Amino acid sequence: MIVRCTKKMRAELRLKETAVPREDASPSRLDEWFCDLLRIDRGKYVLCTNARTLFSIVLPKVRRADLVDFHHLLRVSVAGALEAEGYSSDAIECVAPLREVRYARTNSRRVLGSMNDLAFQYRVDLERFGERAILNGLIGSRLNRNPMSAIGRRCAIDALRAEISPNLN
Repeated sequence: MIVRCTKKMRAELRLKETAVPREDASPSRLDEWFCDLLRIDRGKYVLCTNARTLFSIVLPKVRRADLVDFHHLLRVSVAGALEAEGYSSDAIECVAPLREVRYARTNSRRVLGSMNDLAFQYRVDLERFGERAILNGLIGSRLNRNPMSAIGRRCAIDALRAEISPNLN
């Protein structure tokens, strides 16, 4: 799994700049995730977006102690979101594998621009539905059901379904 972090996220994870390689842009992989730190009402939230499908999850109200083993937290959270959507363990392994995790810098303006839109949508939904909607999974589900121009005006959940099916055959 490749975890691409914004500068804010790298600082929060306390990753040394020398430990995070500068990788060239390559075709996005299904196990490649972009992560950004959001600050909402004095709380820290982490927006995690799949590079290929834009399927996203938000880790609400994280503390620095929660981020010590961030790659494990990311994998468990992605697995939980995919299970809630009805995906099998084989499908989850394609998107959030247990094998080696590499941290890298972000390399795609397309993904980062989409993440800005997703962060805005998340803030609006949080304001509209309140924090209880986070616990019920409503906001995360809504994020993945909005059409995104970066993936051909499809919803992230549909893009993910289209990508996972060929990988399981």
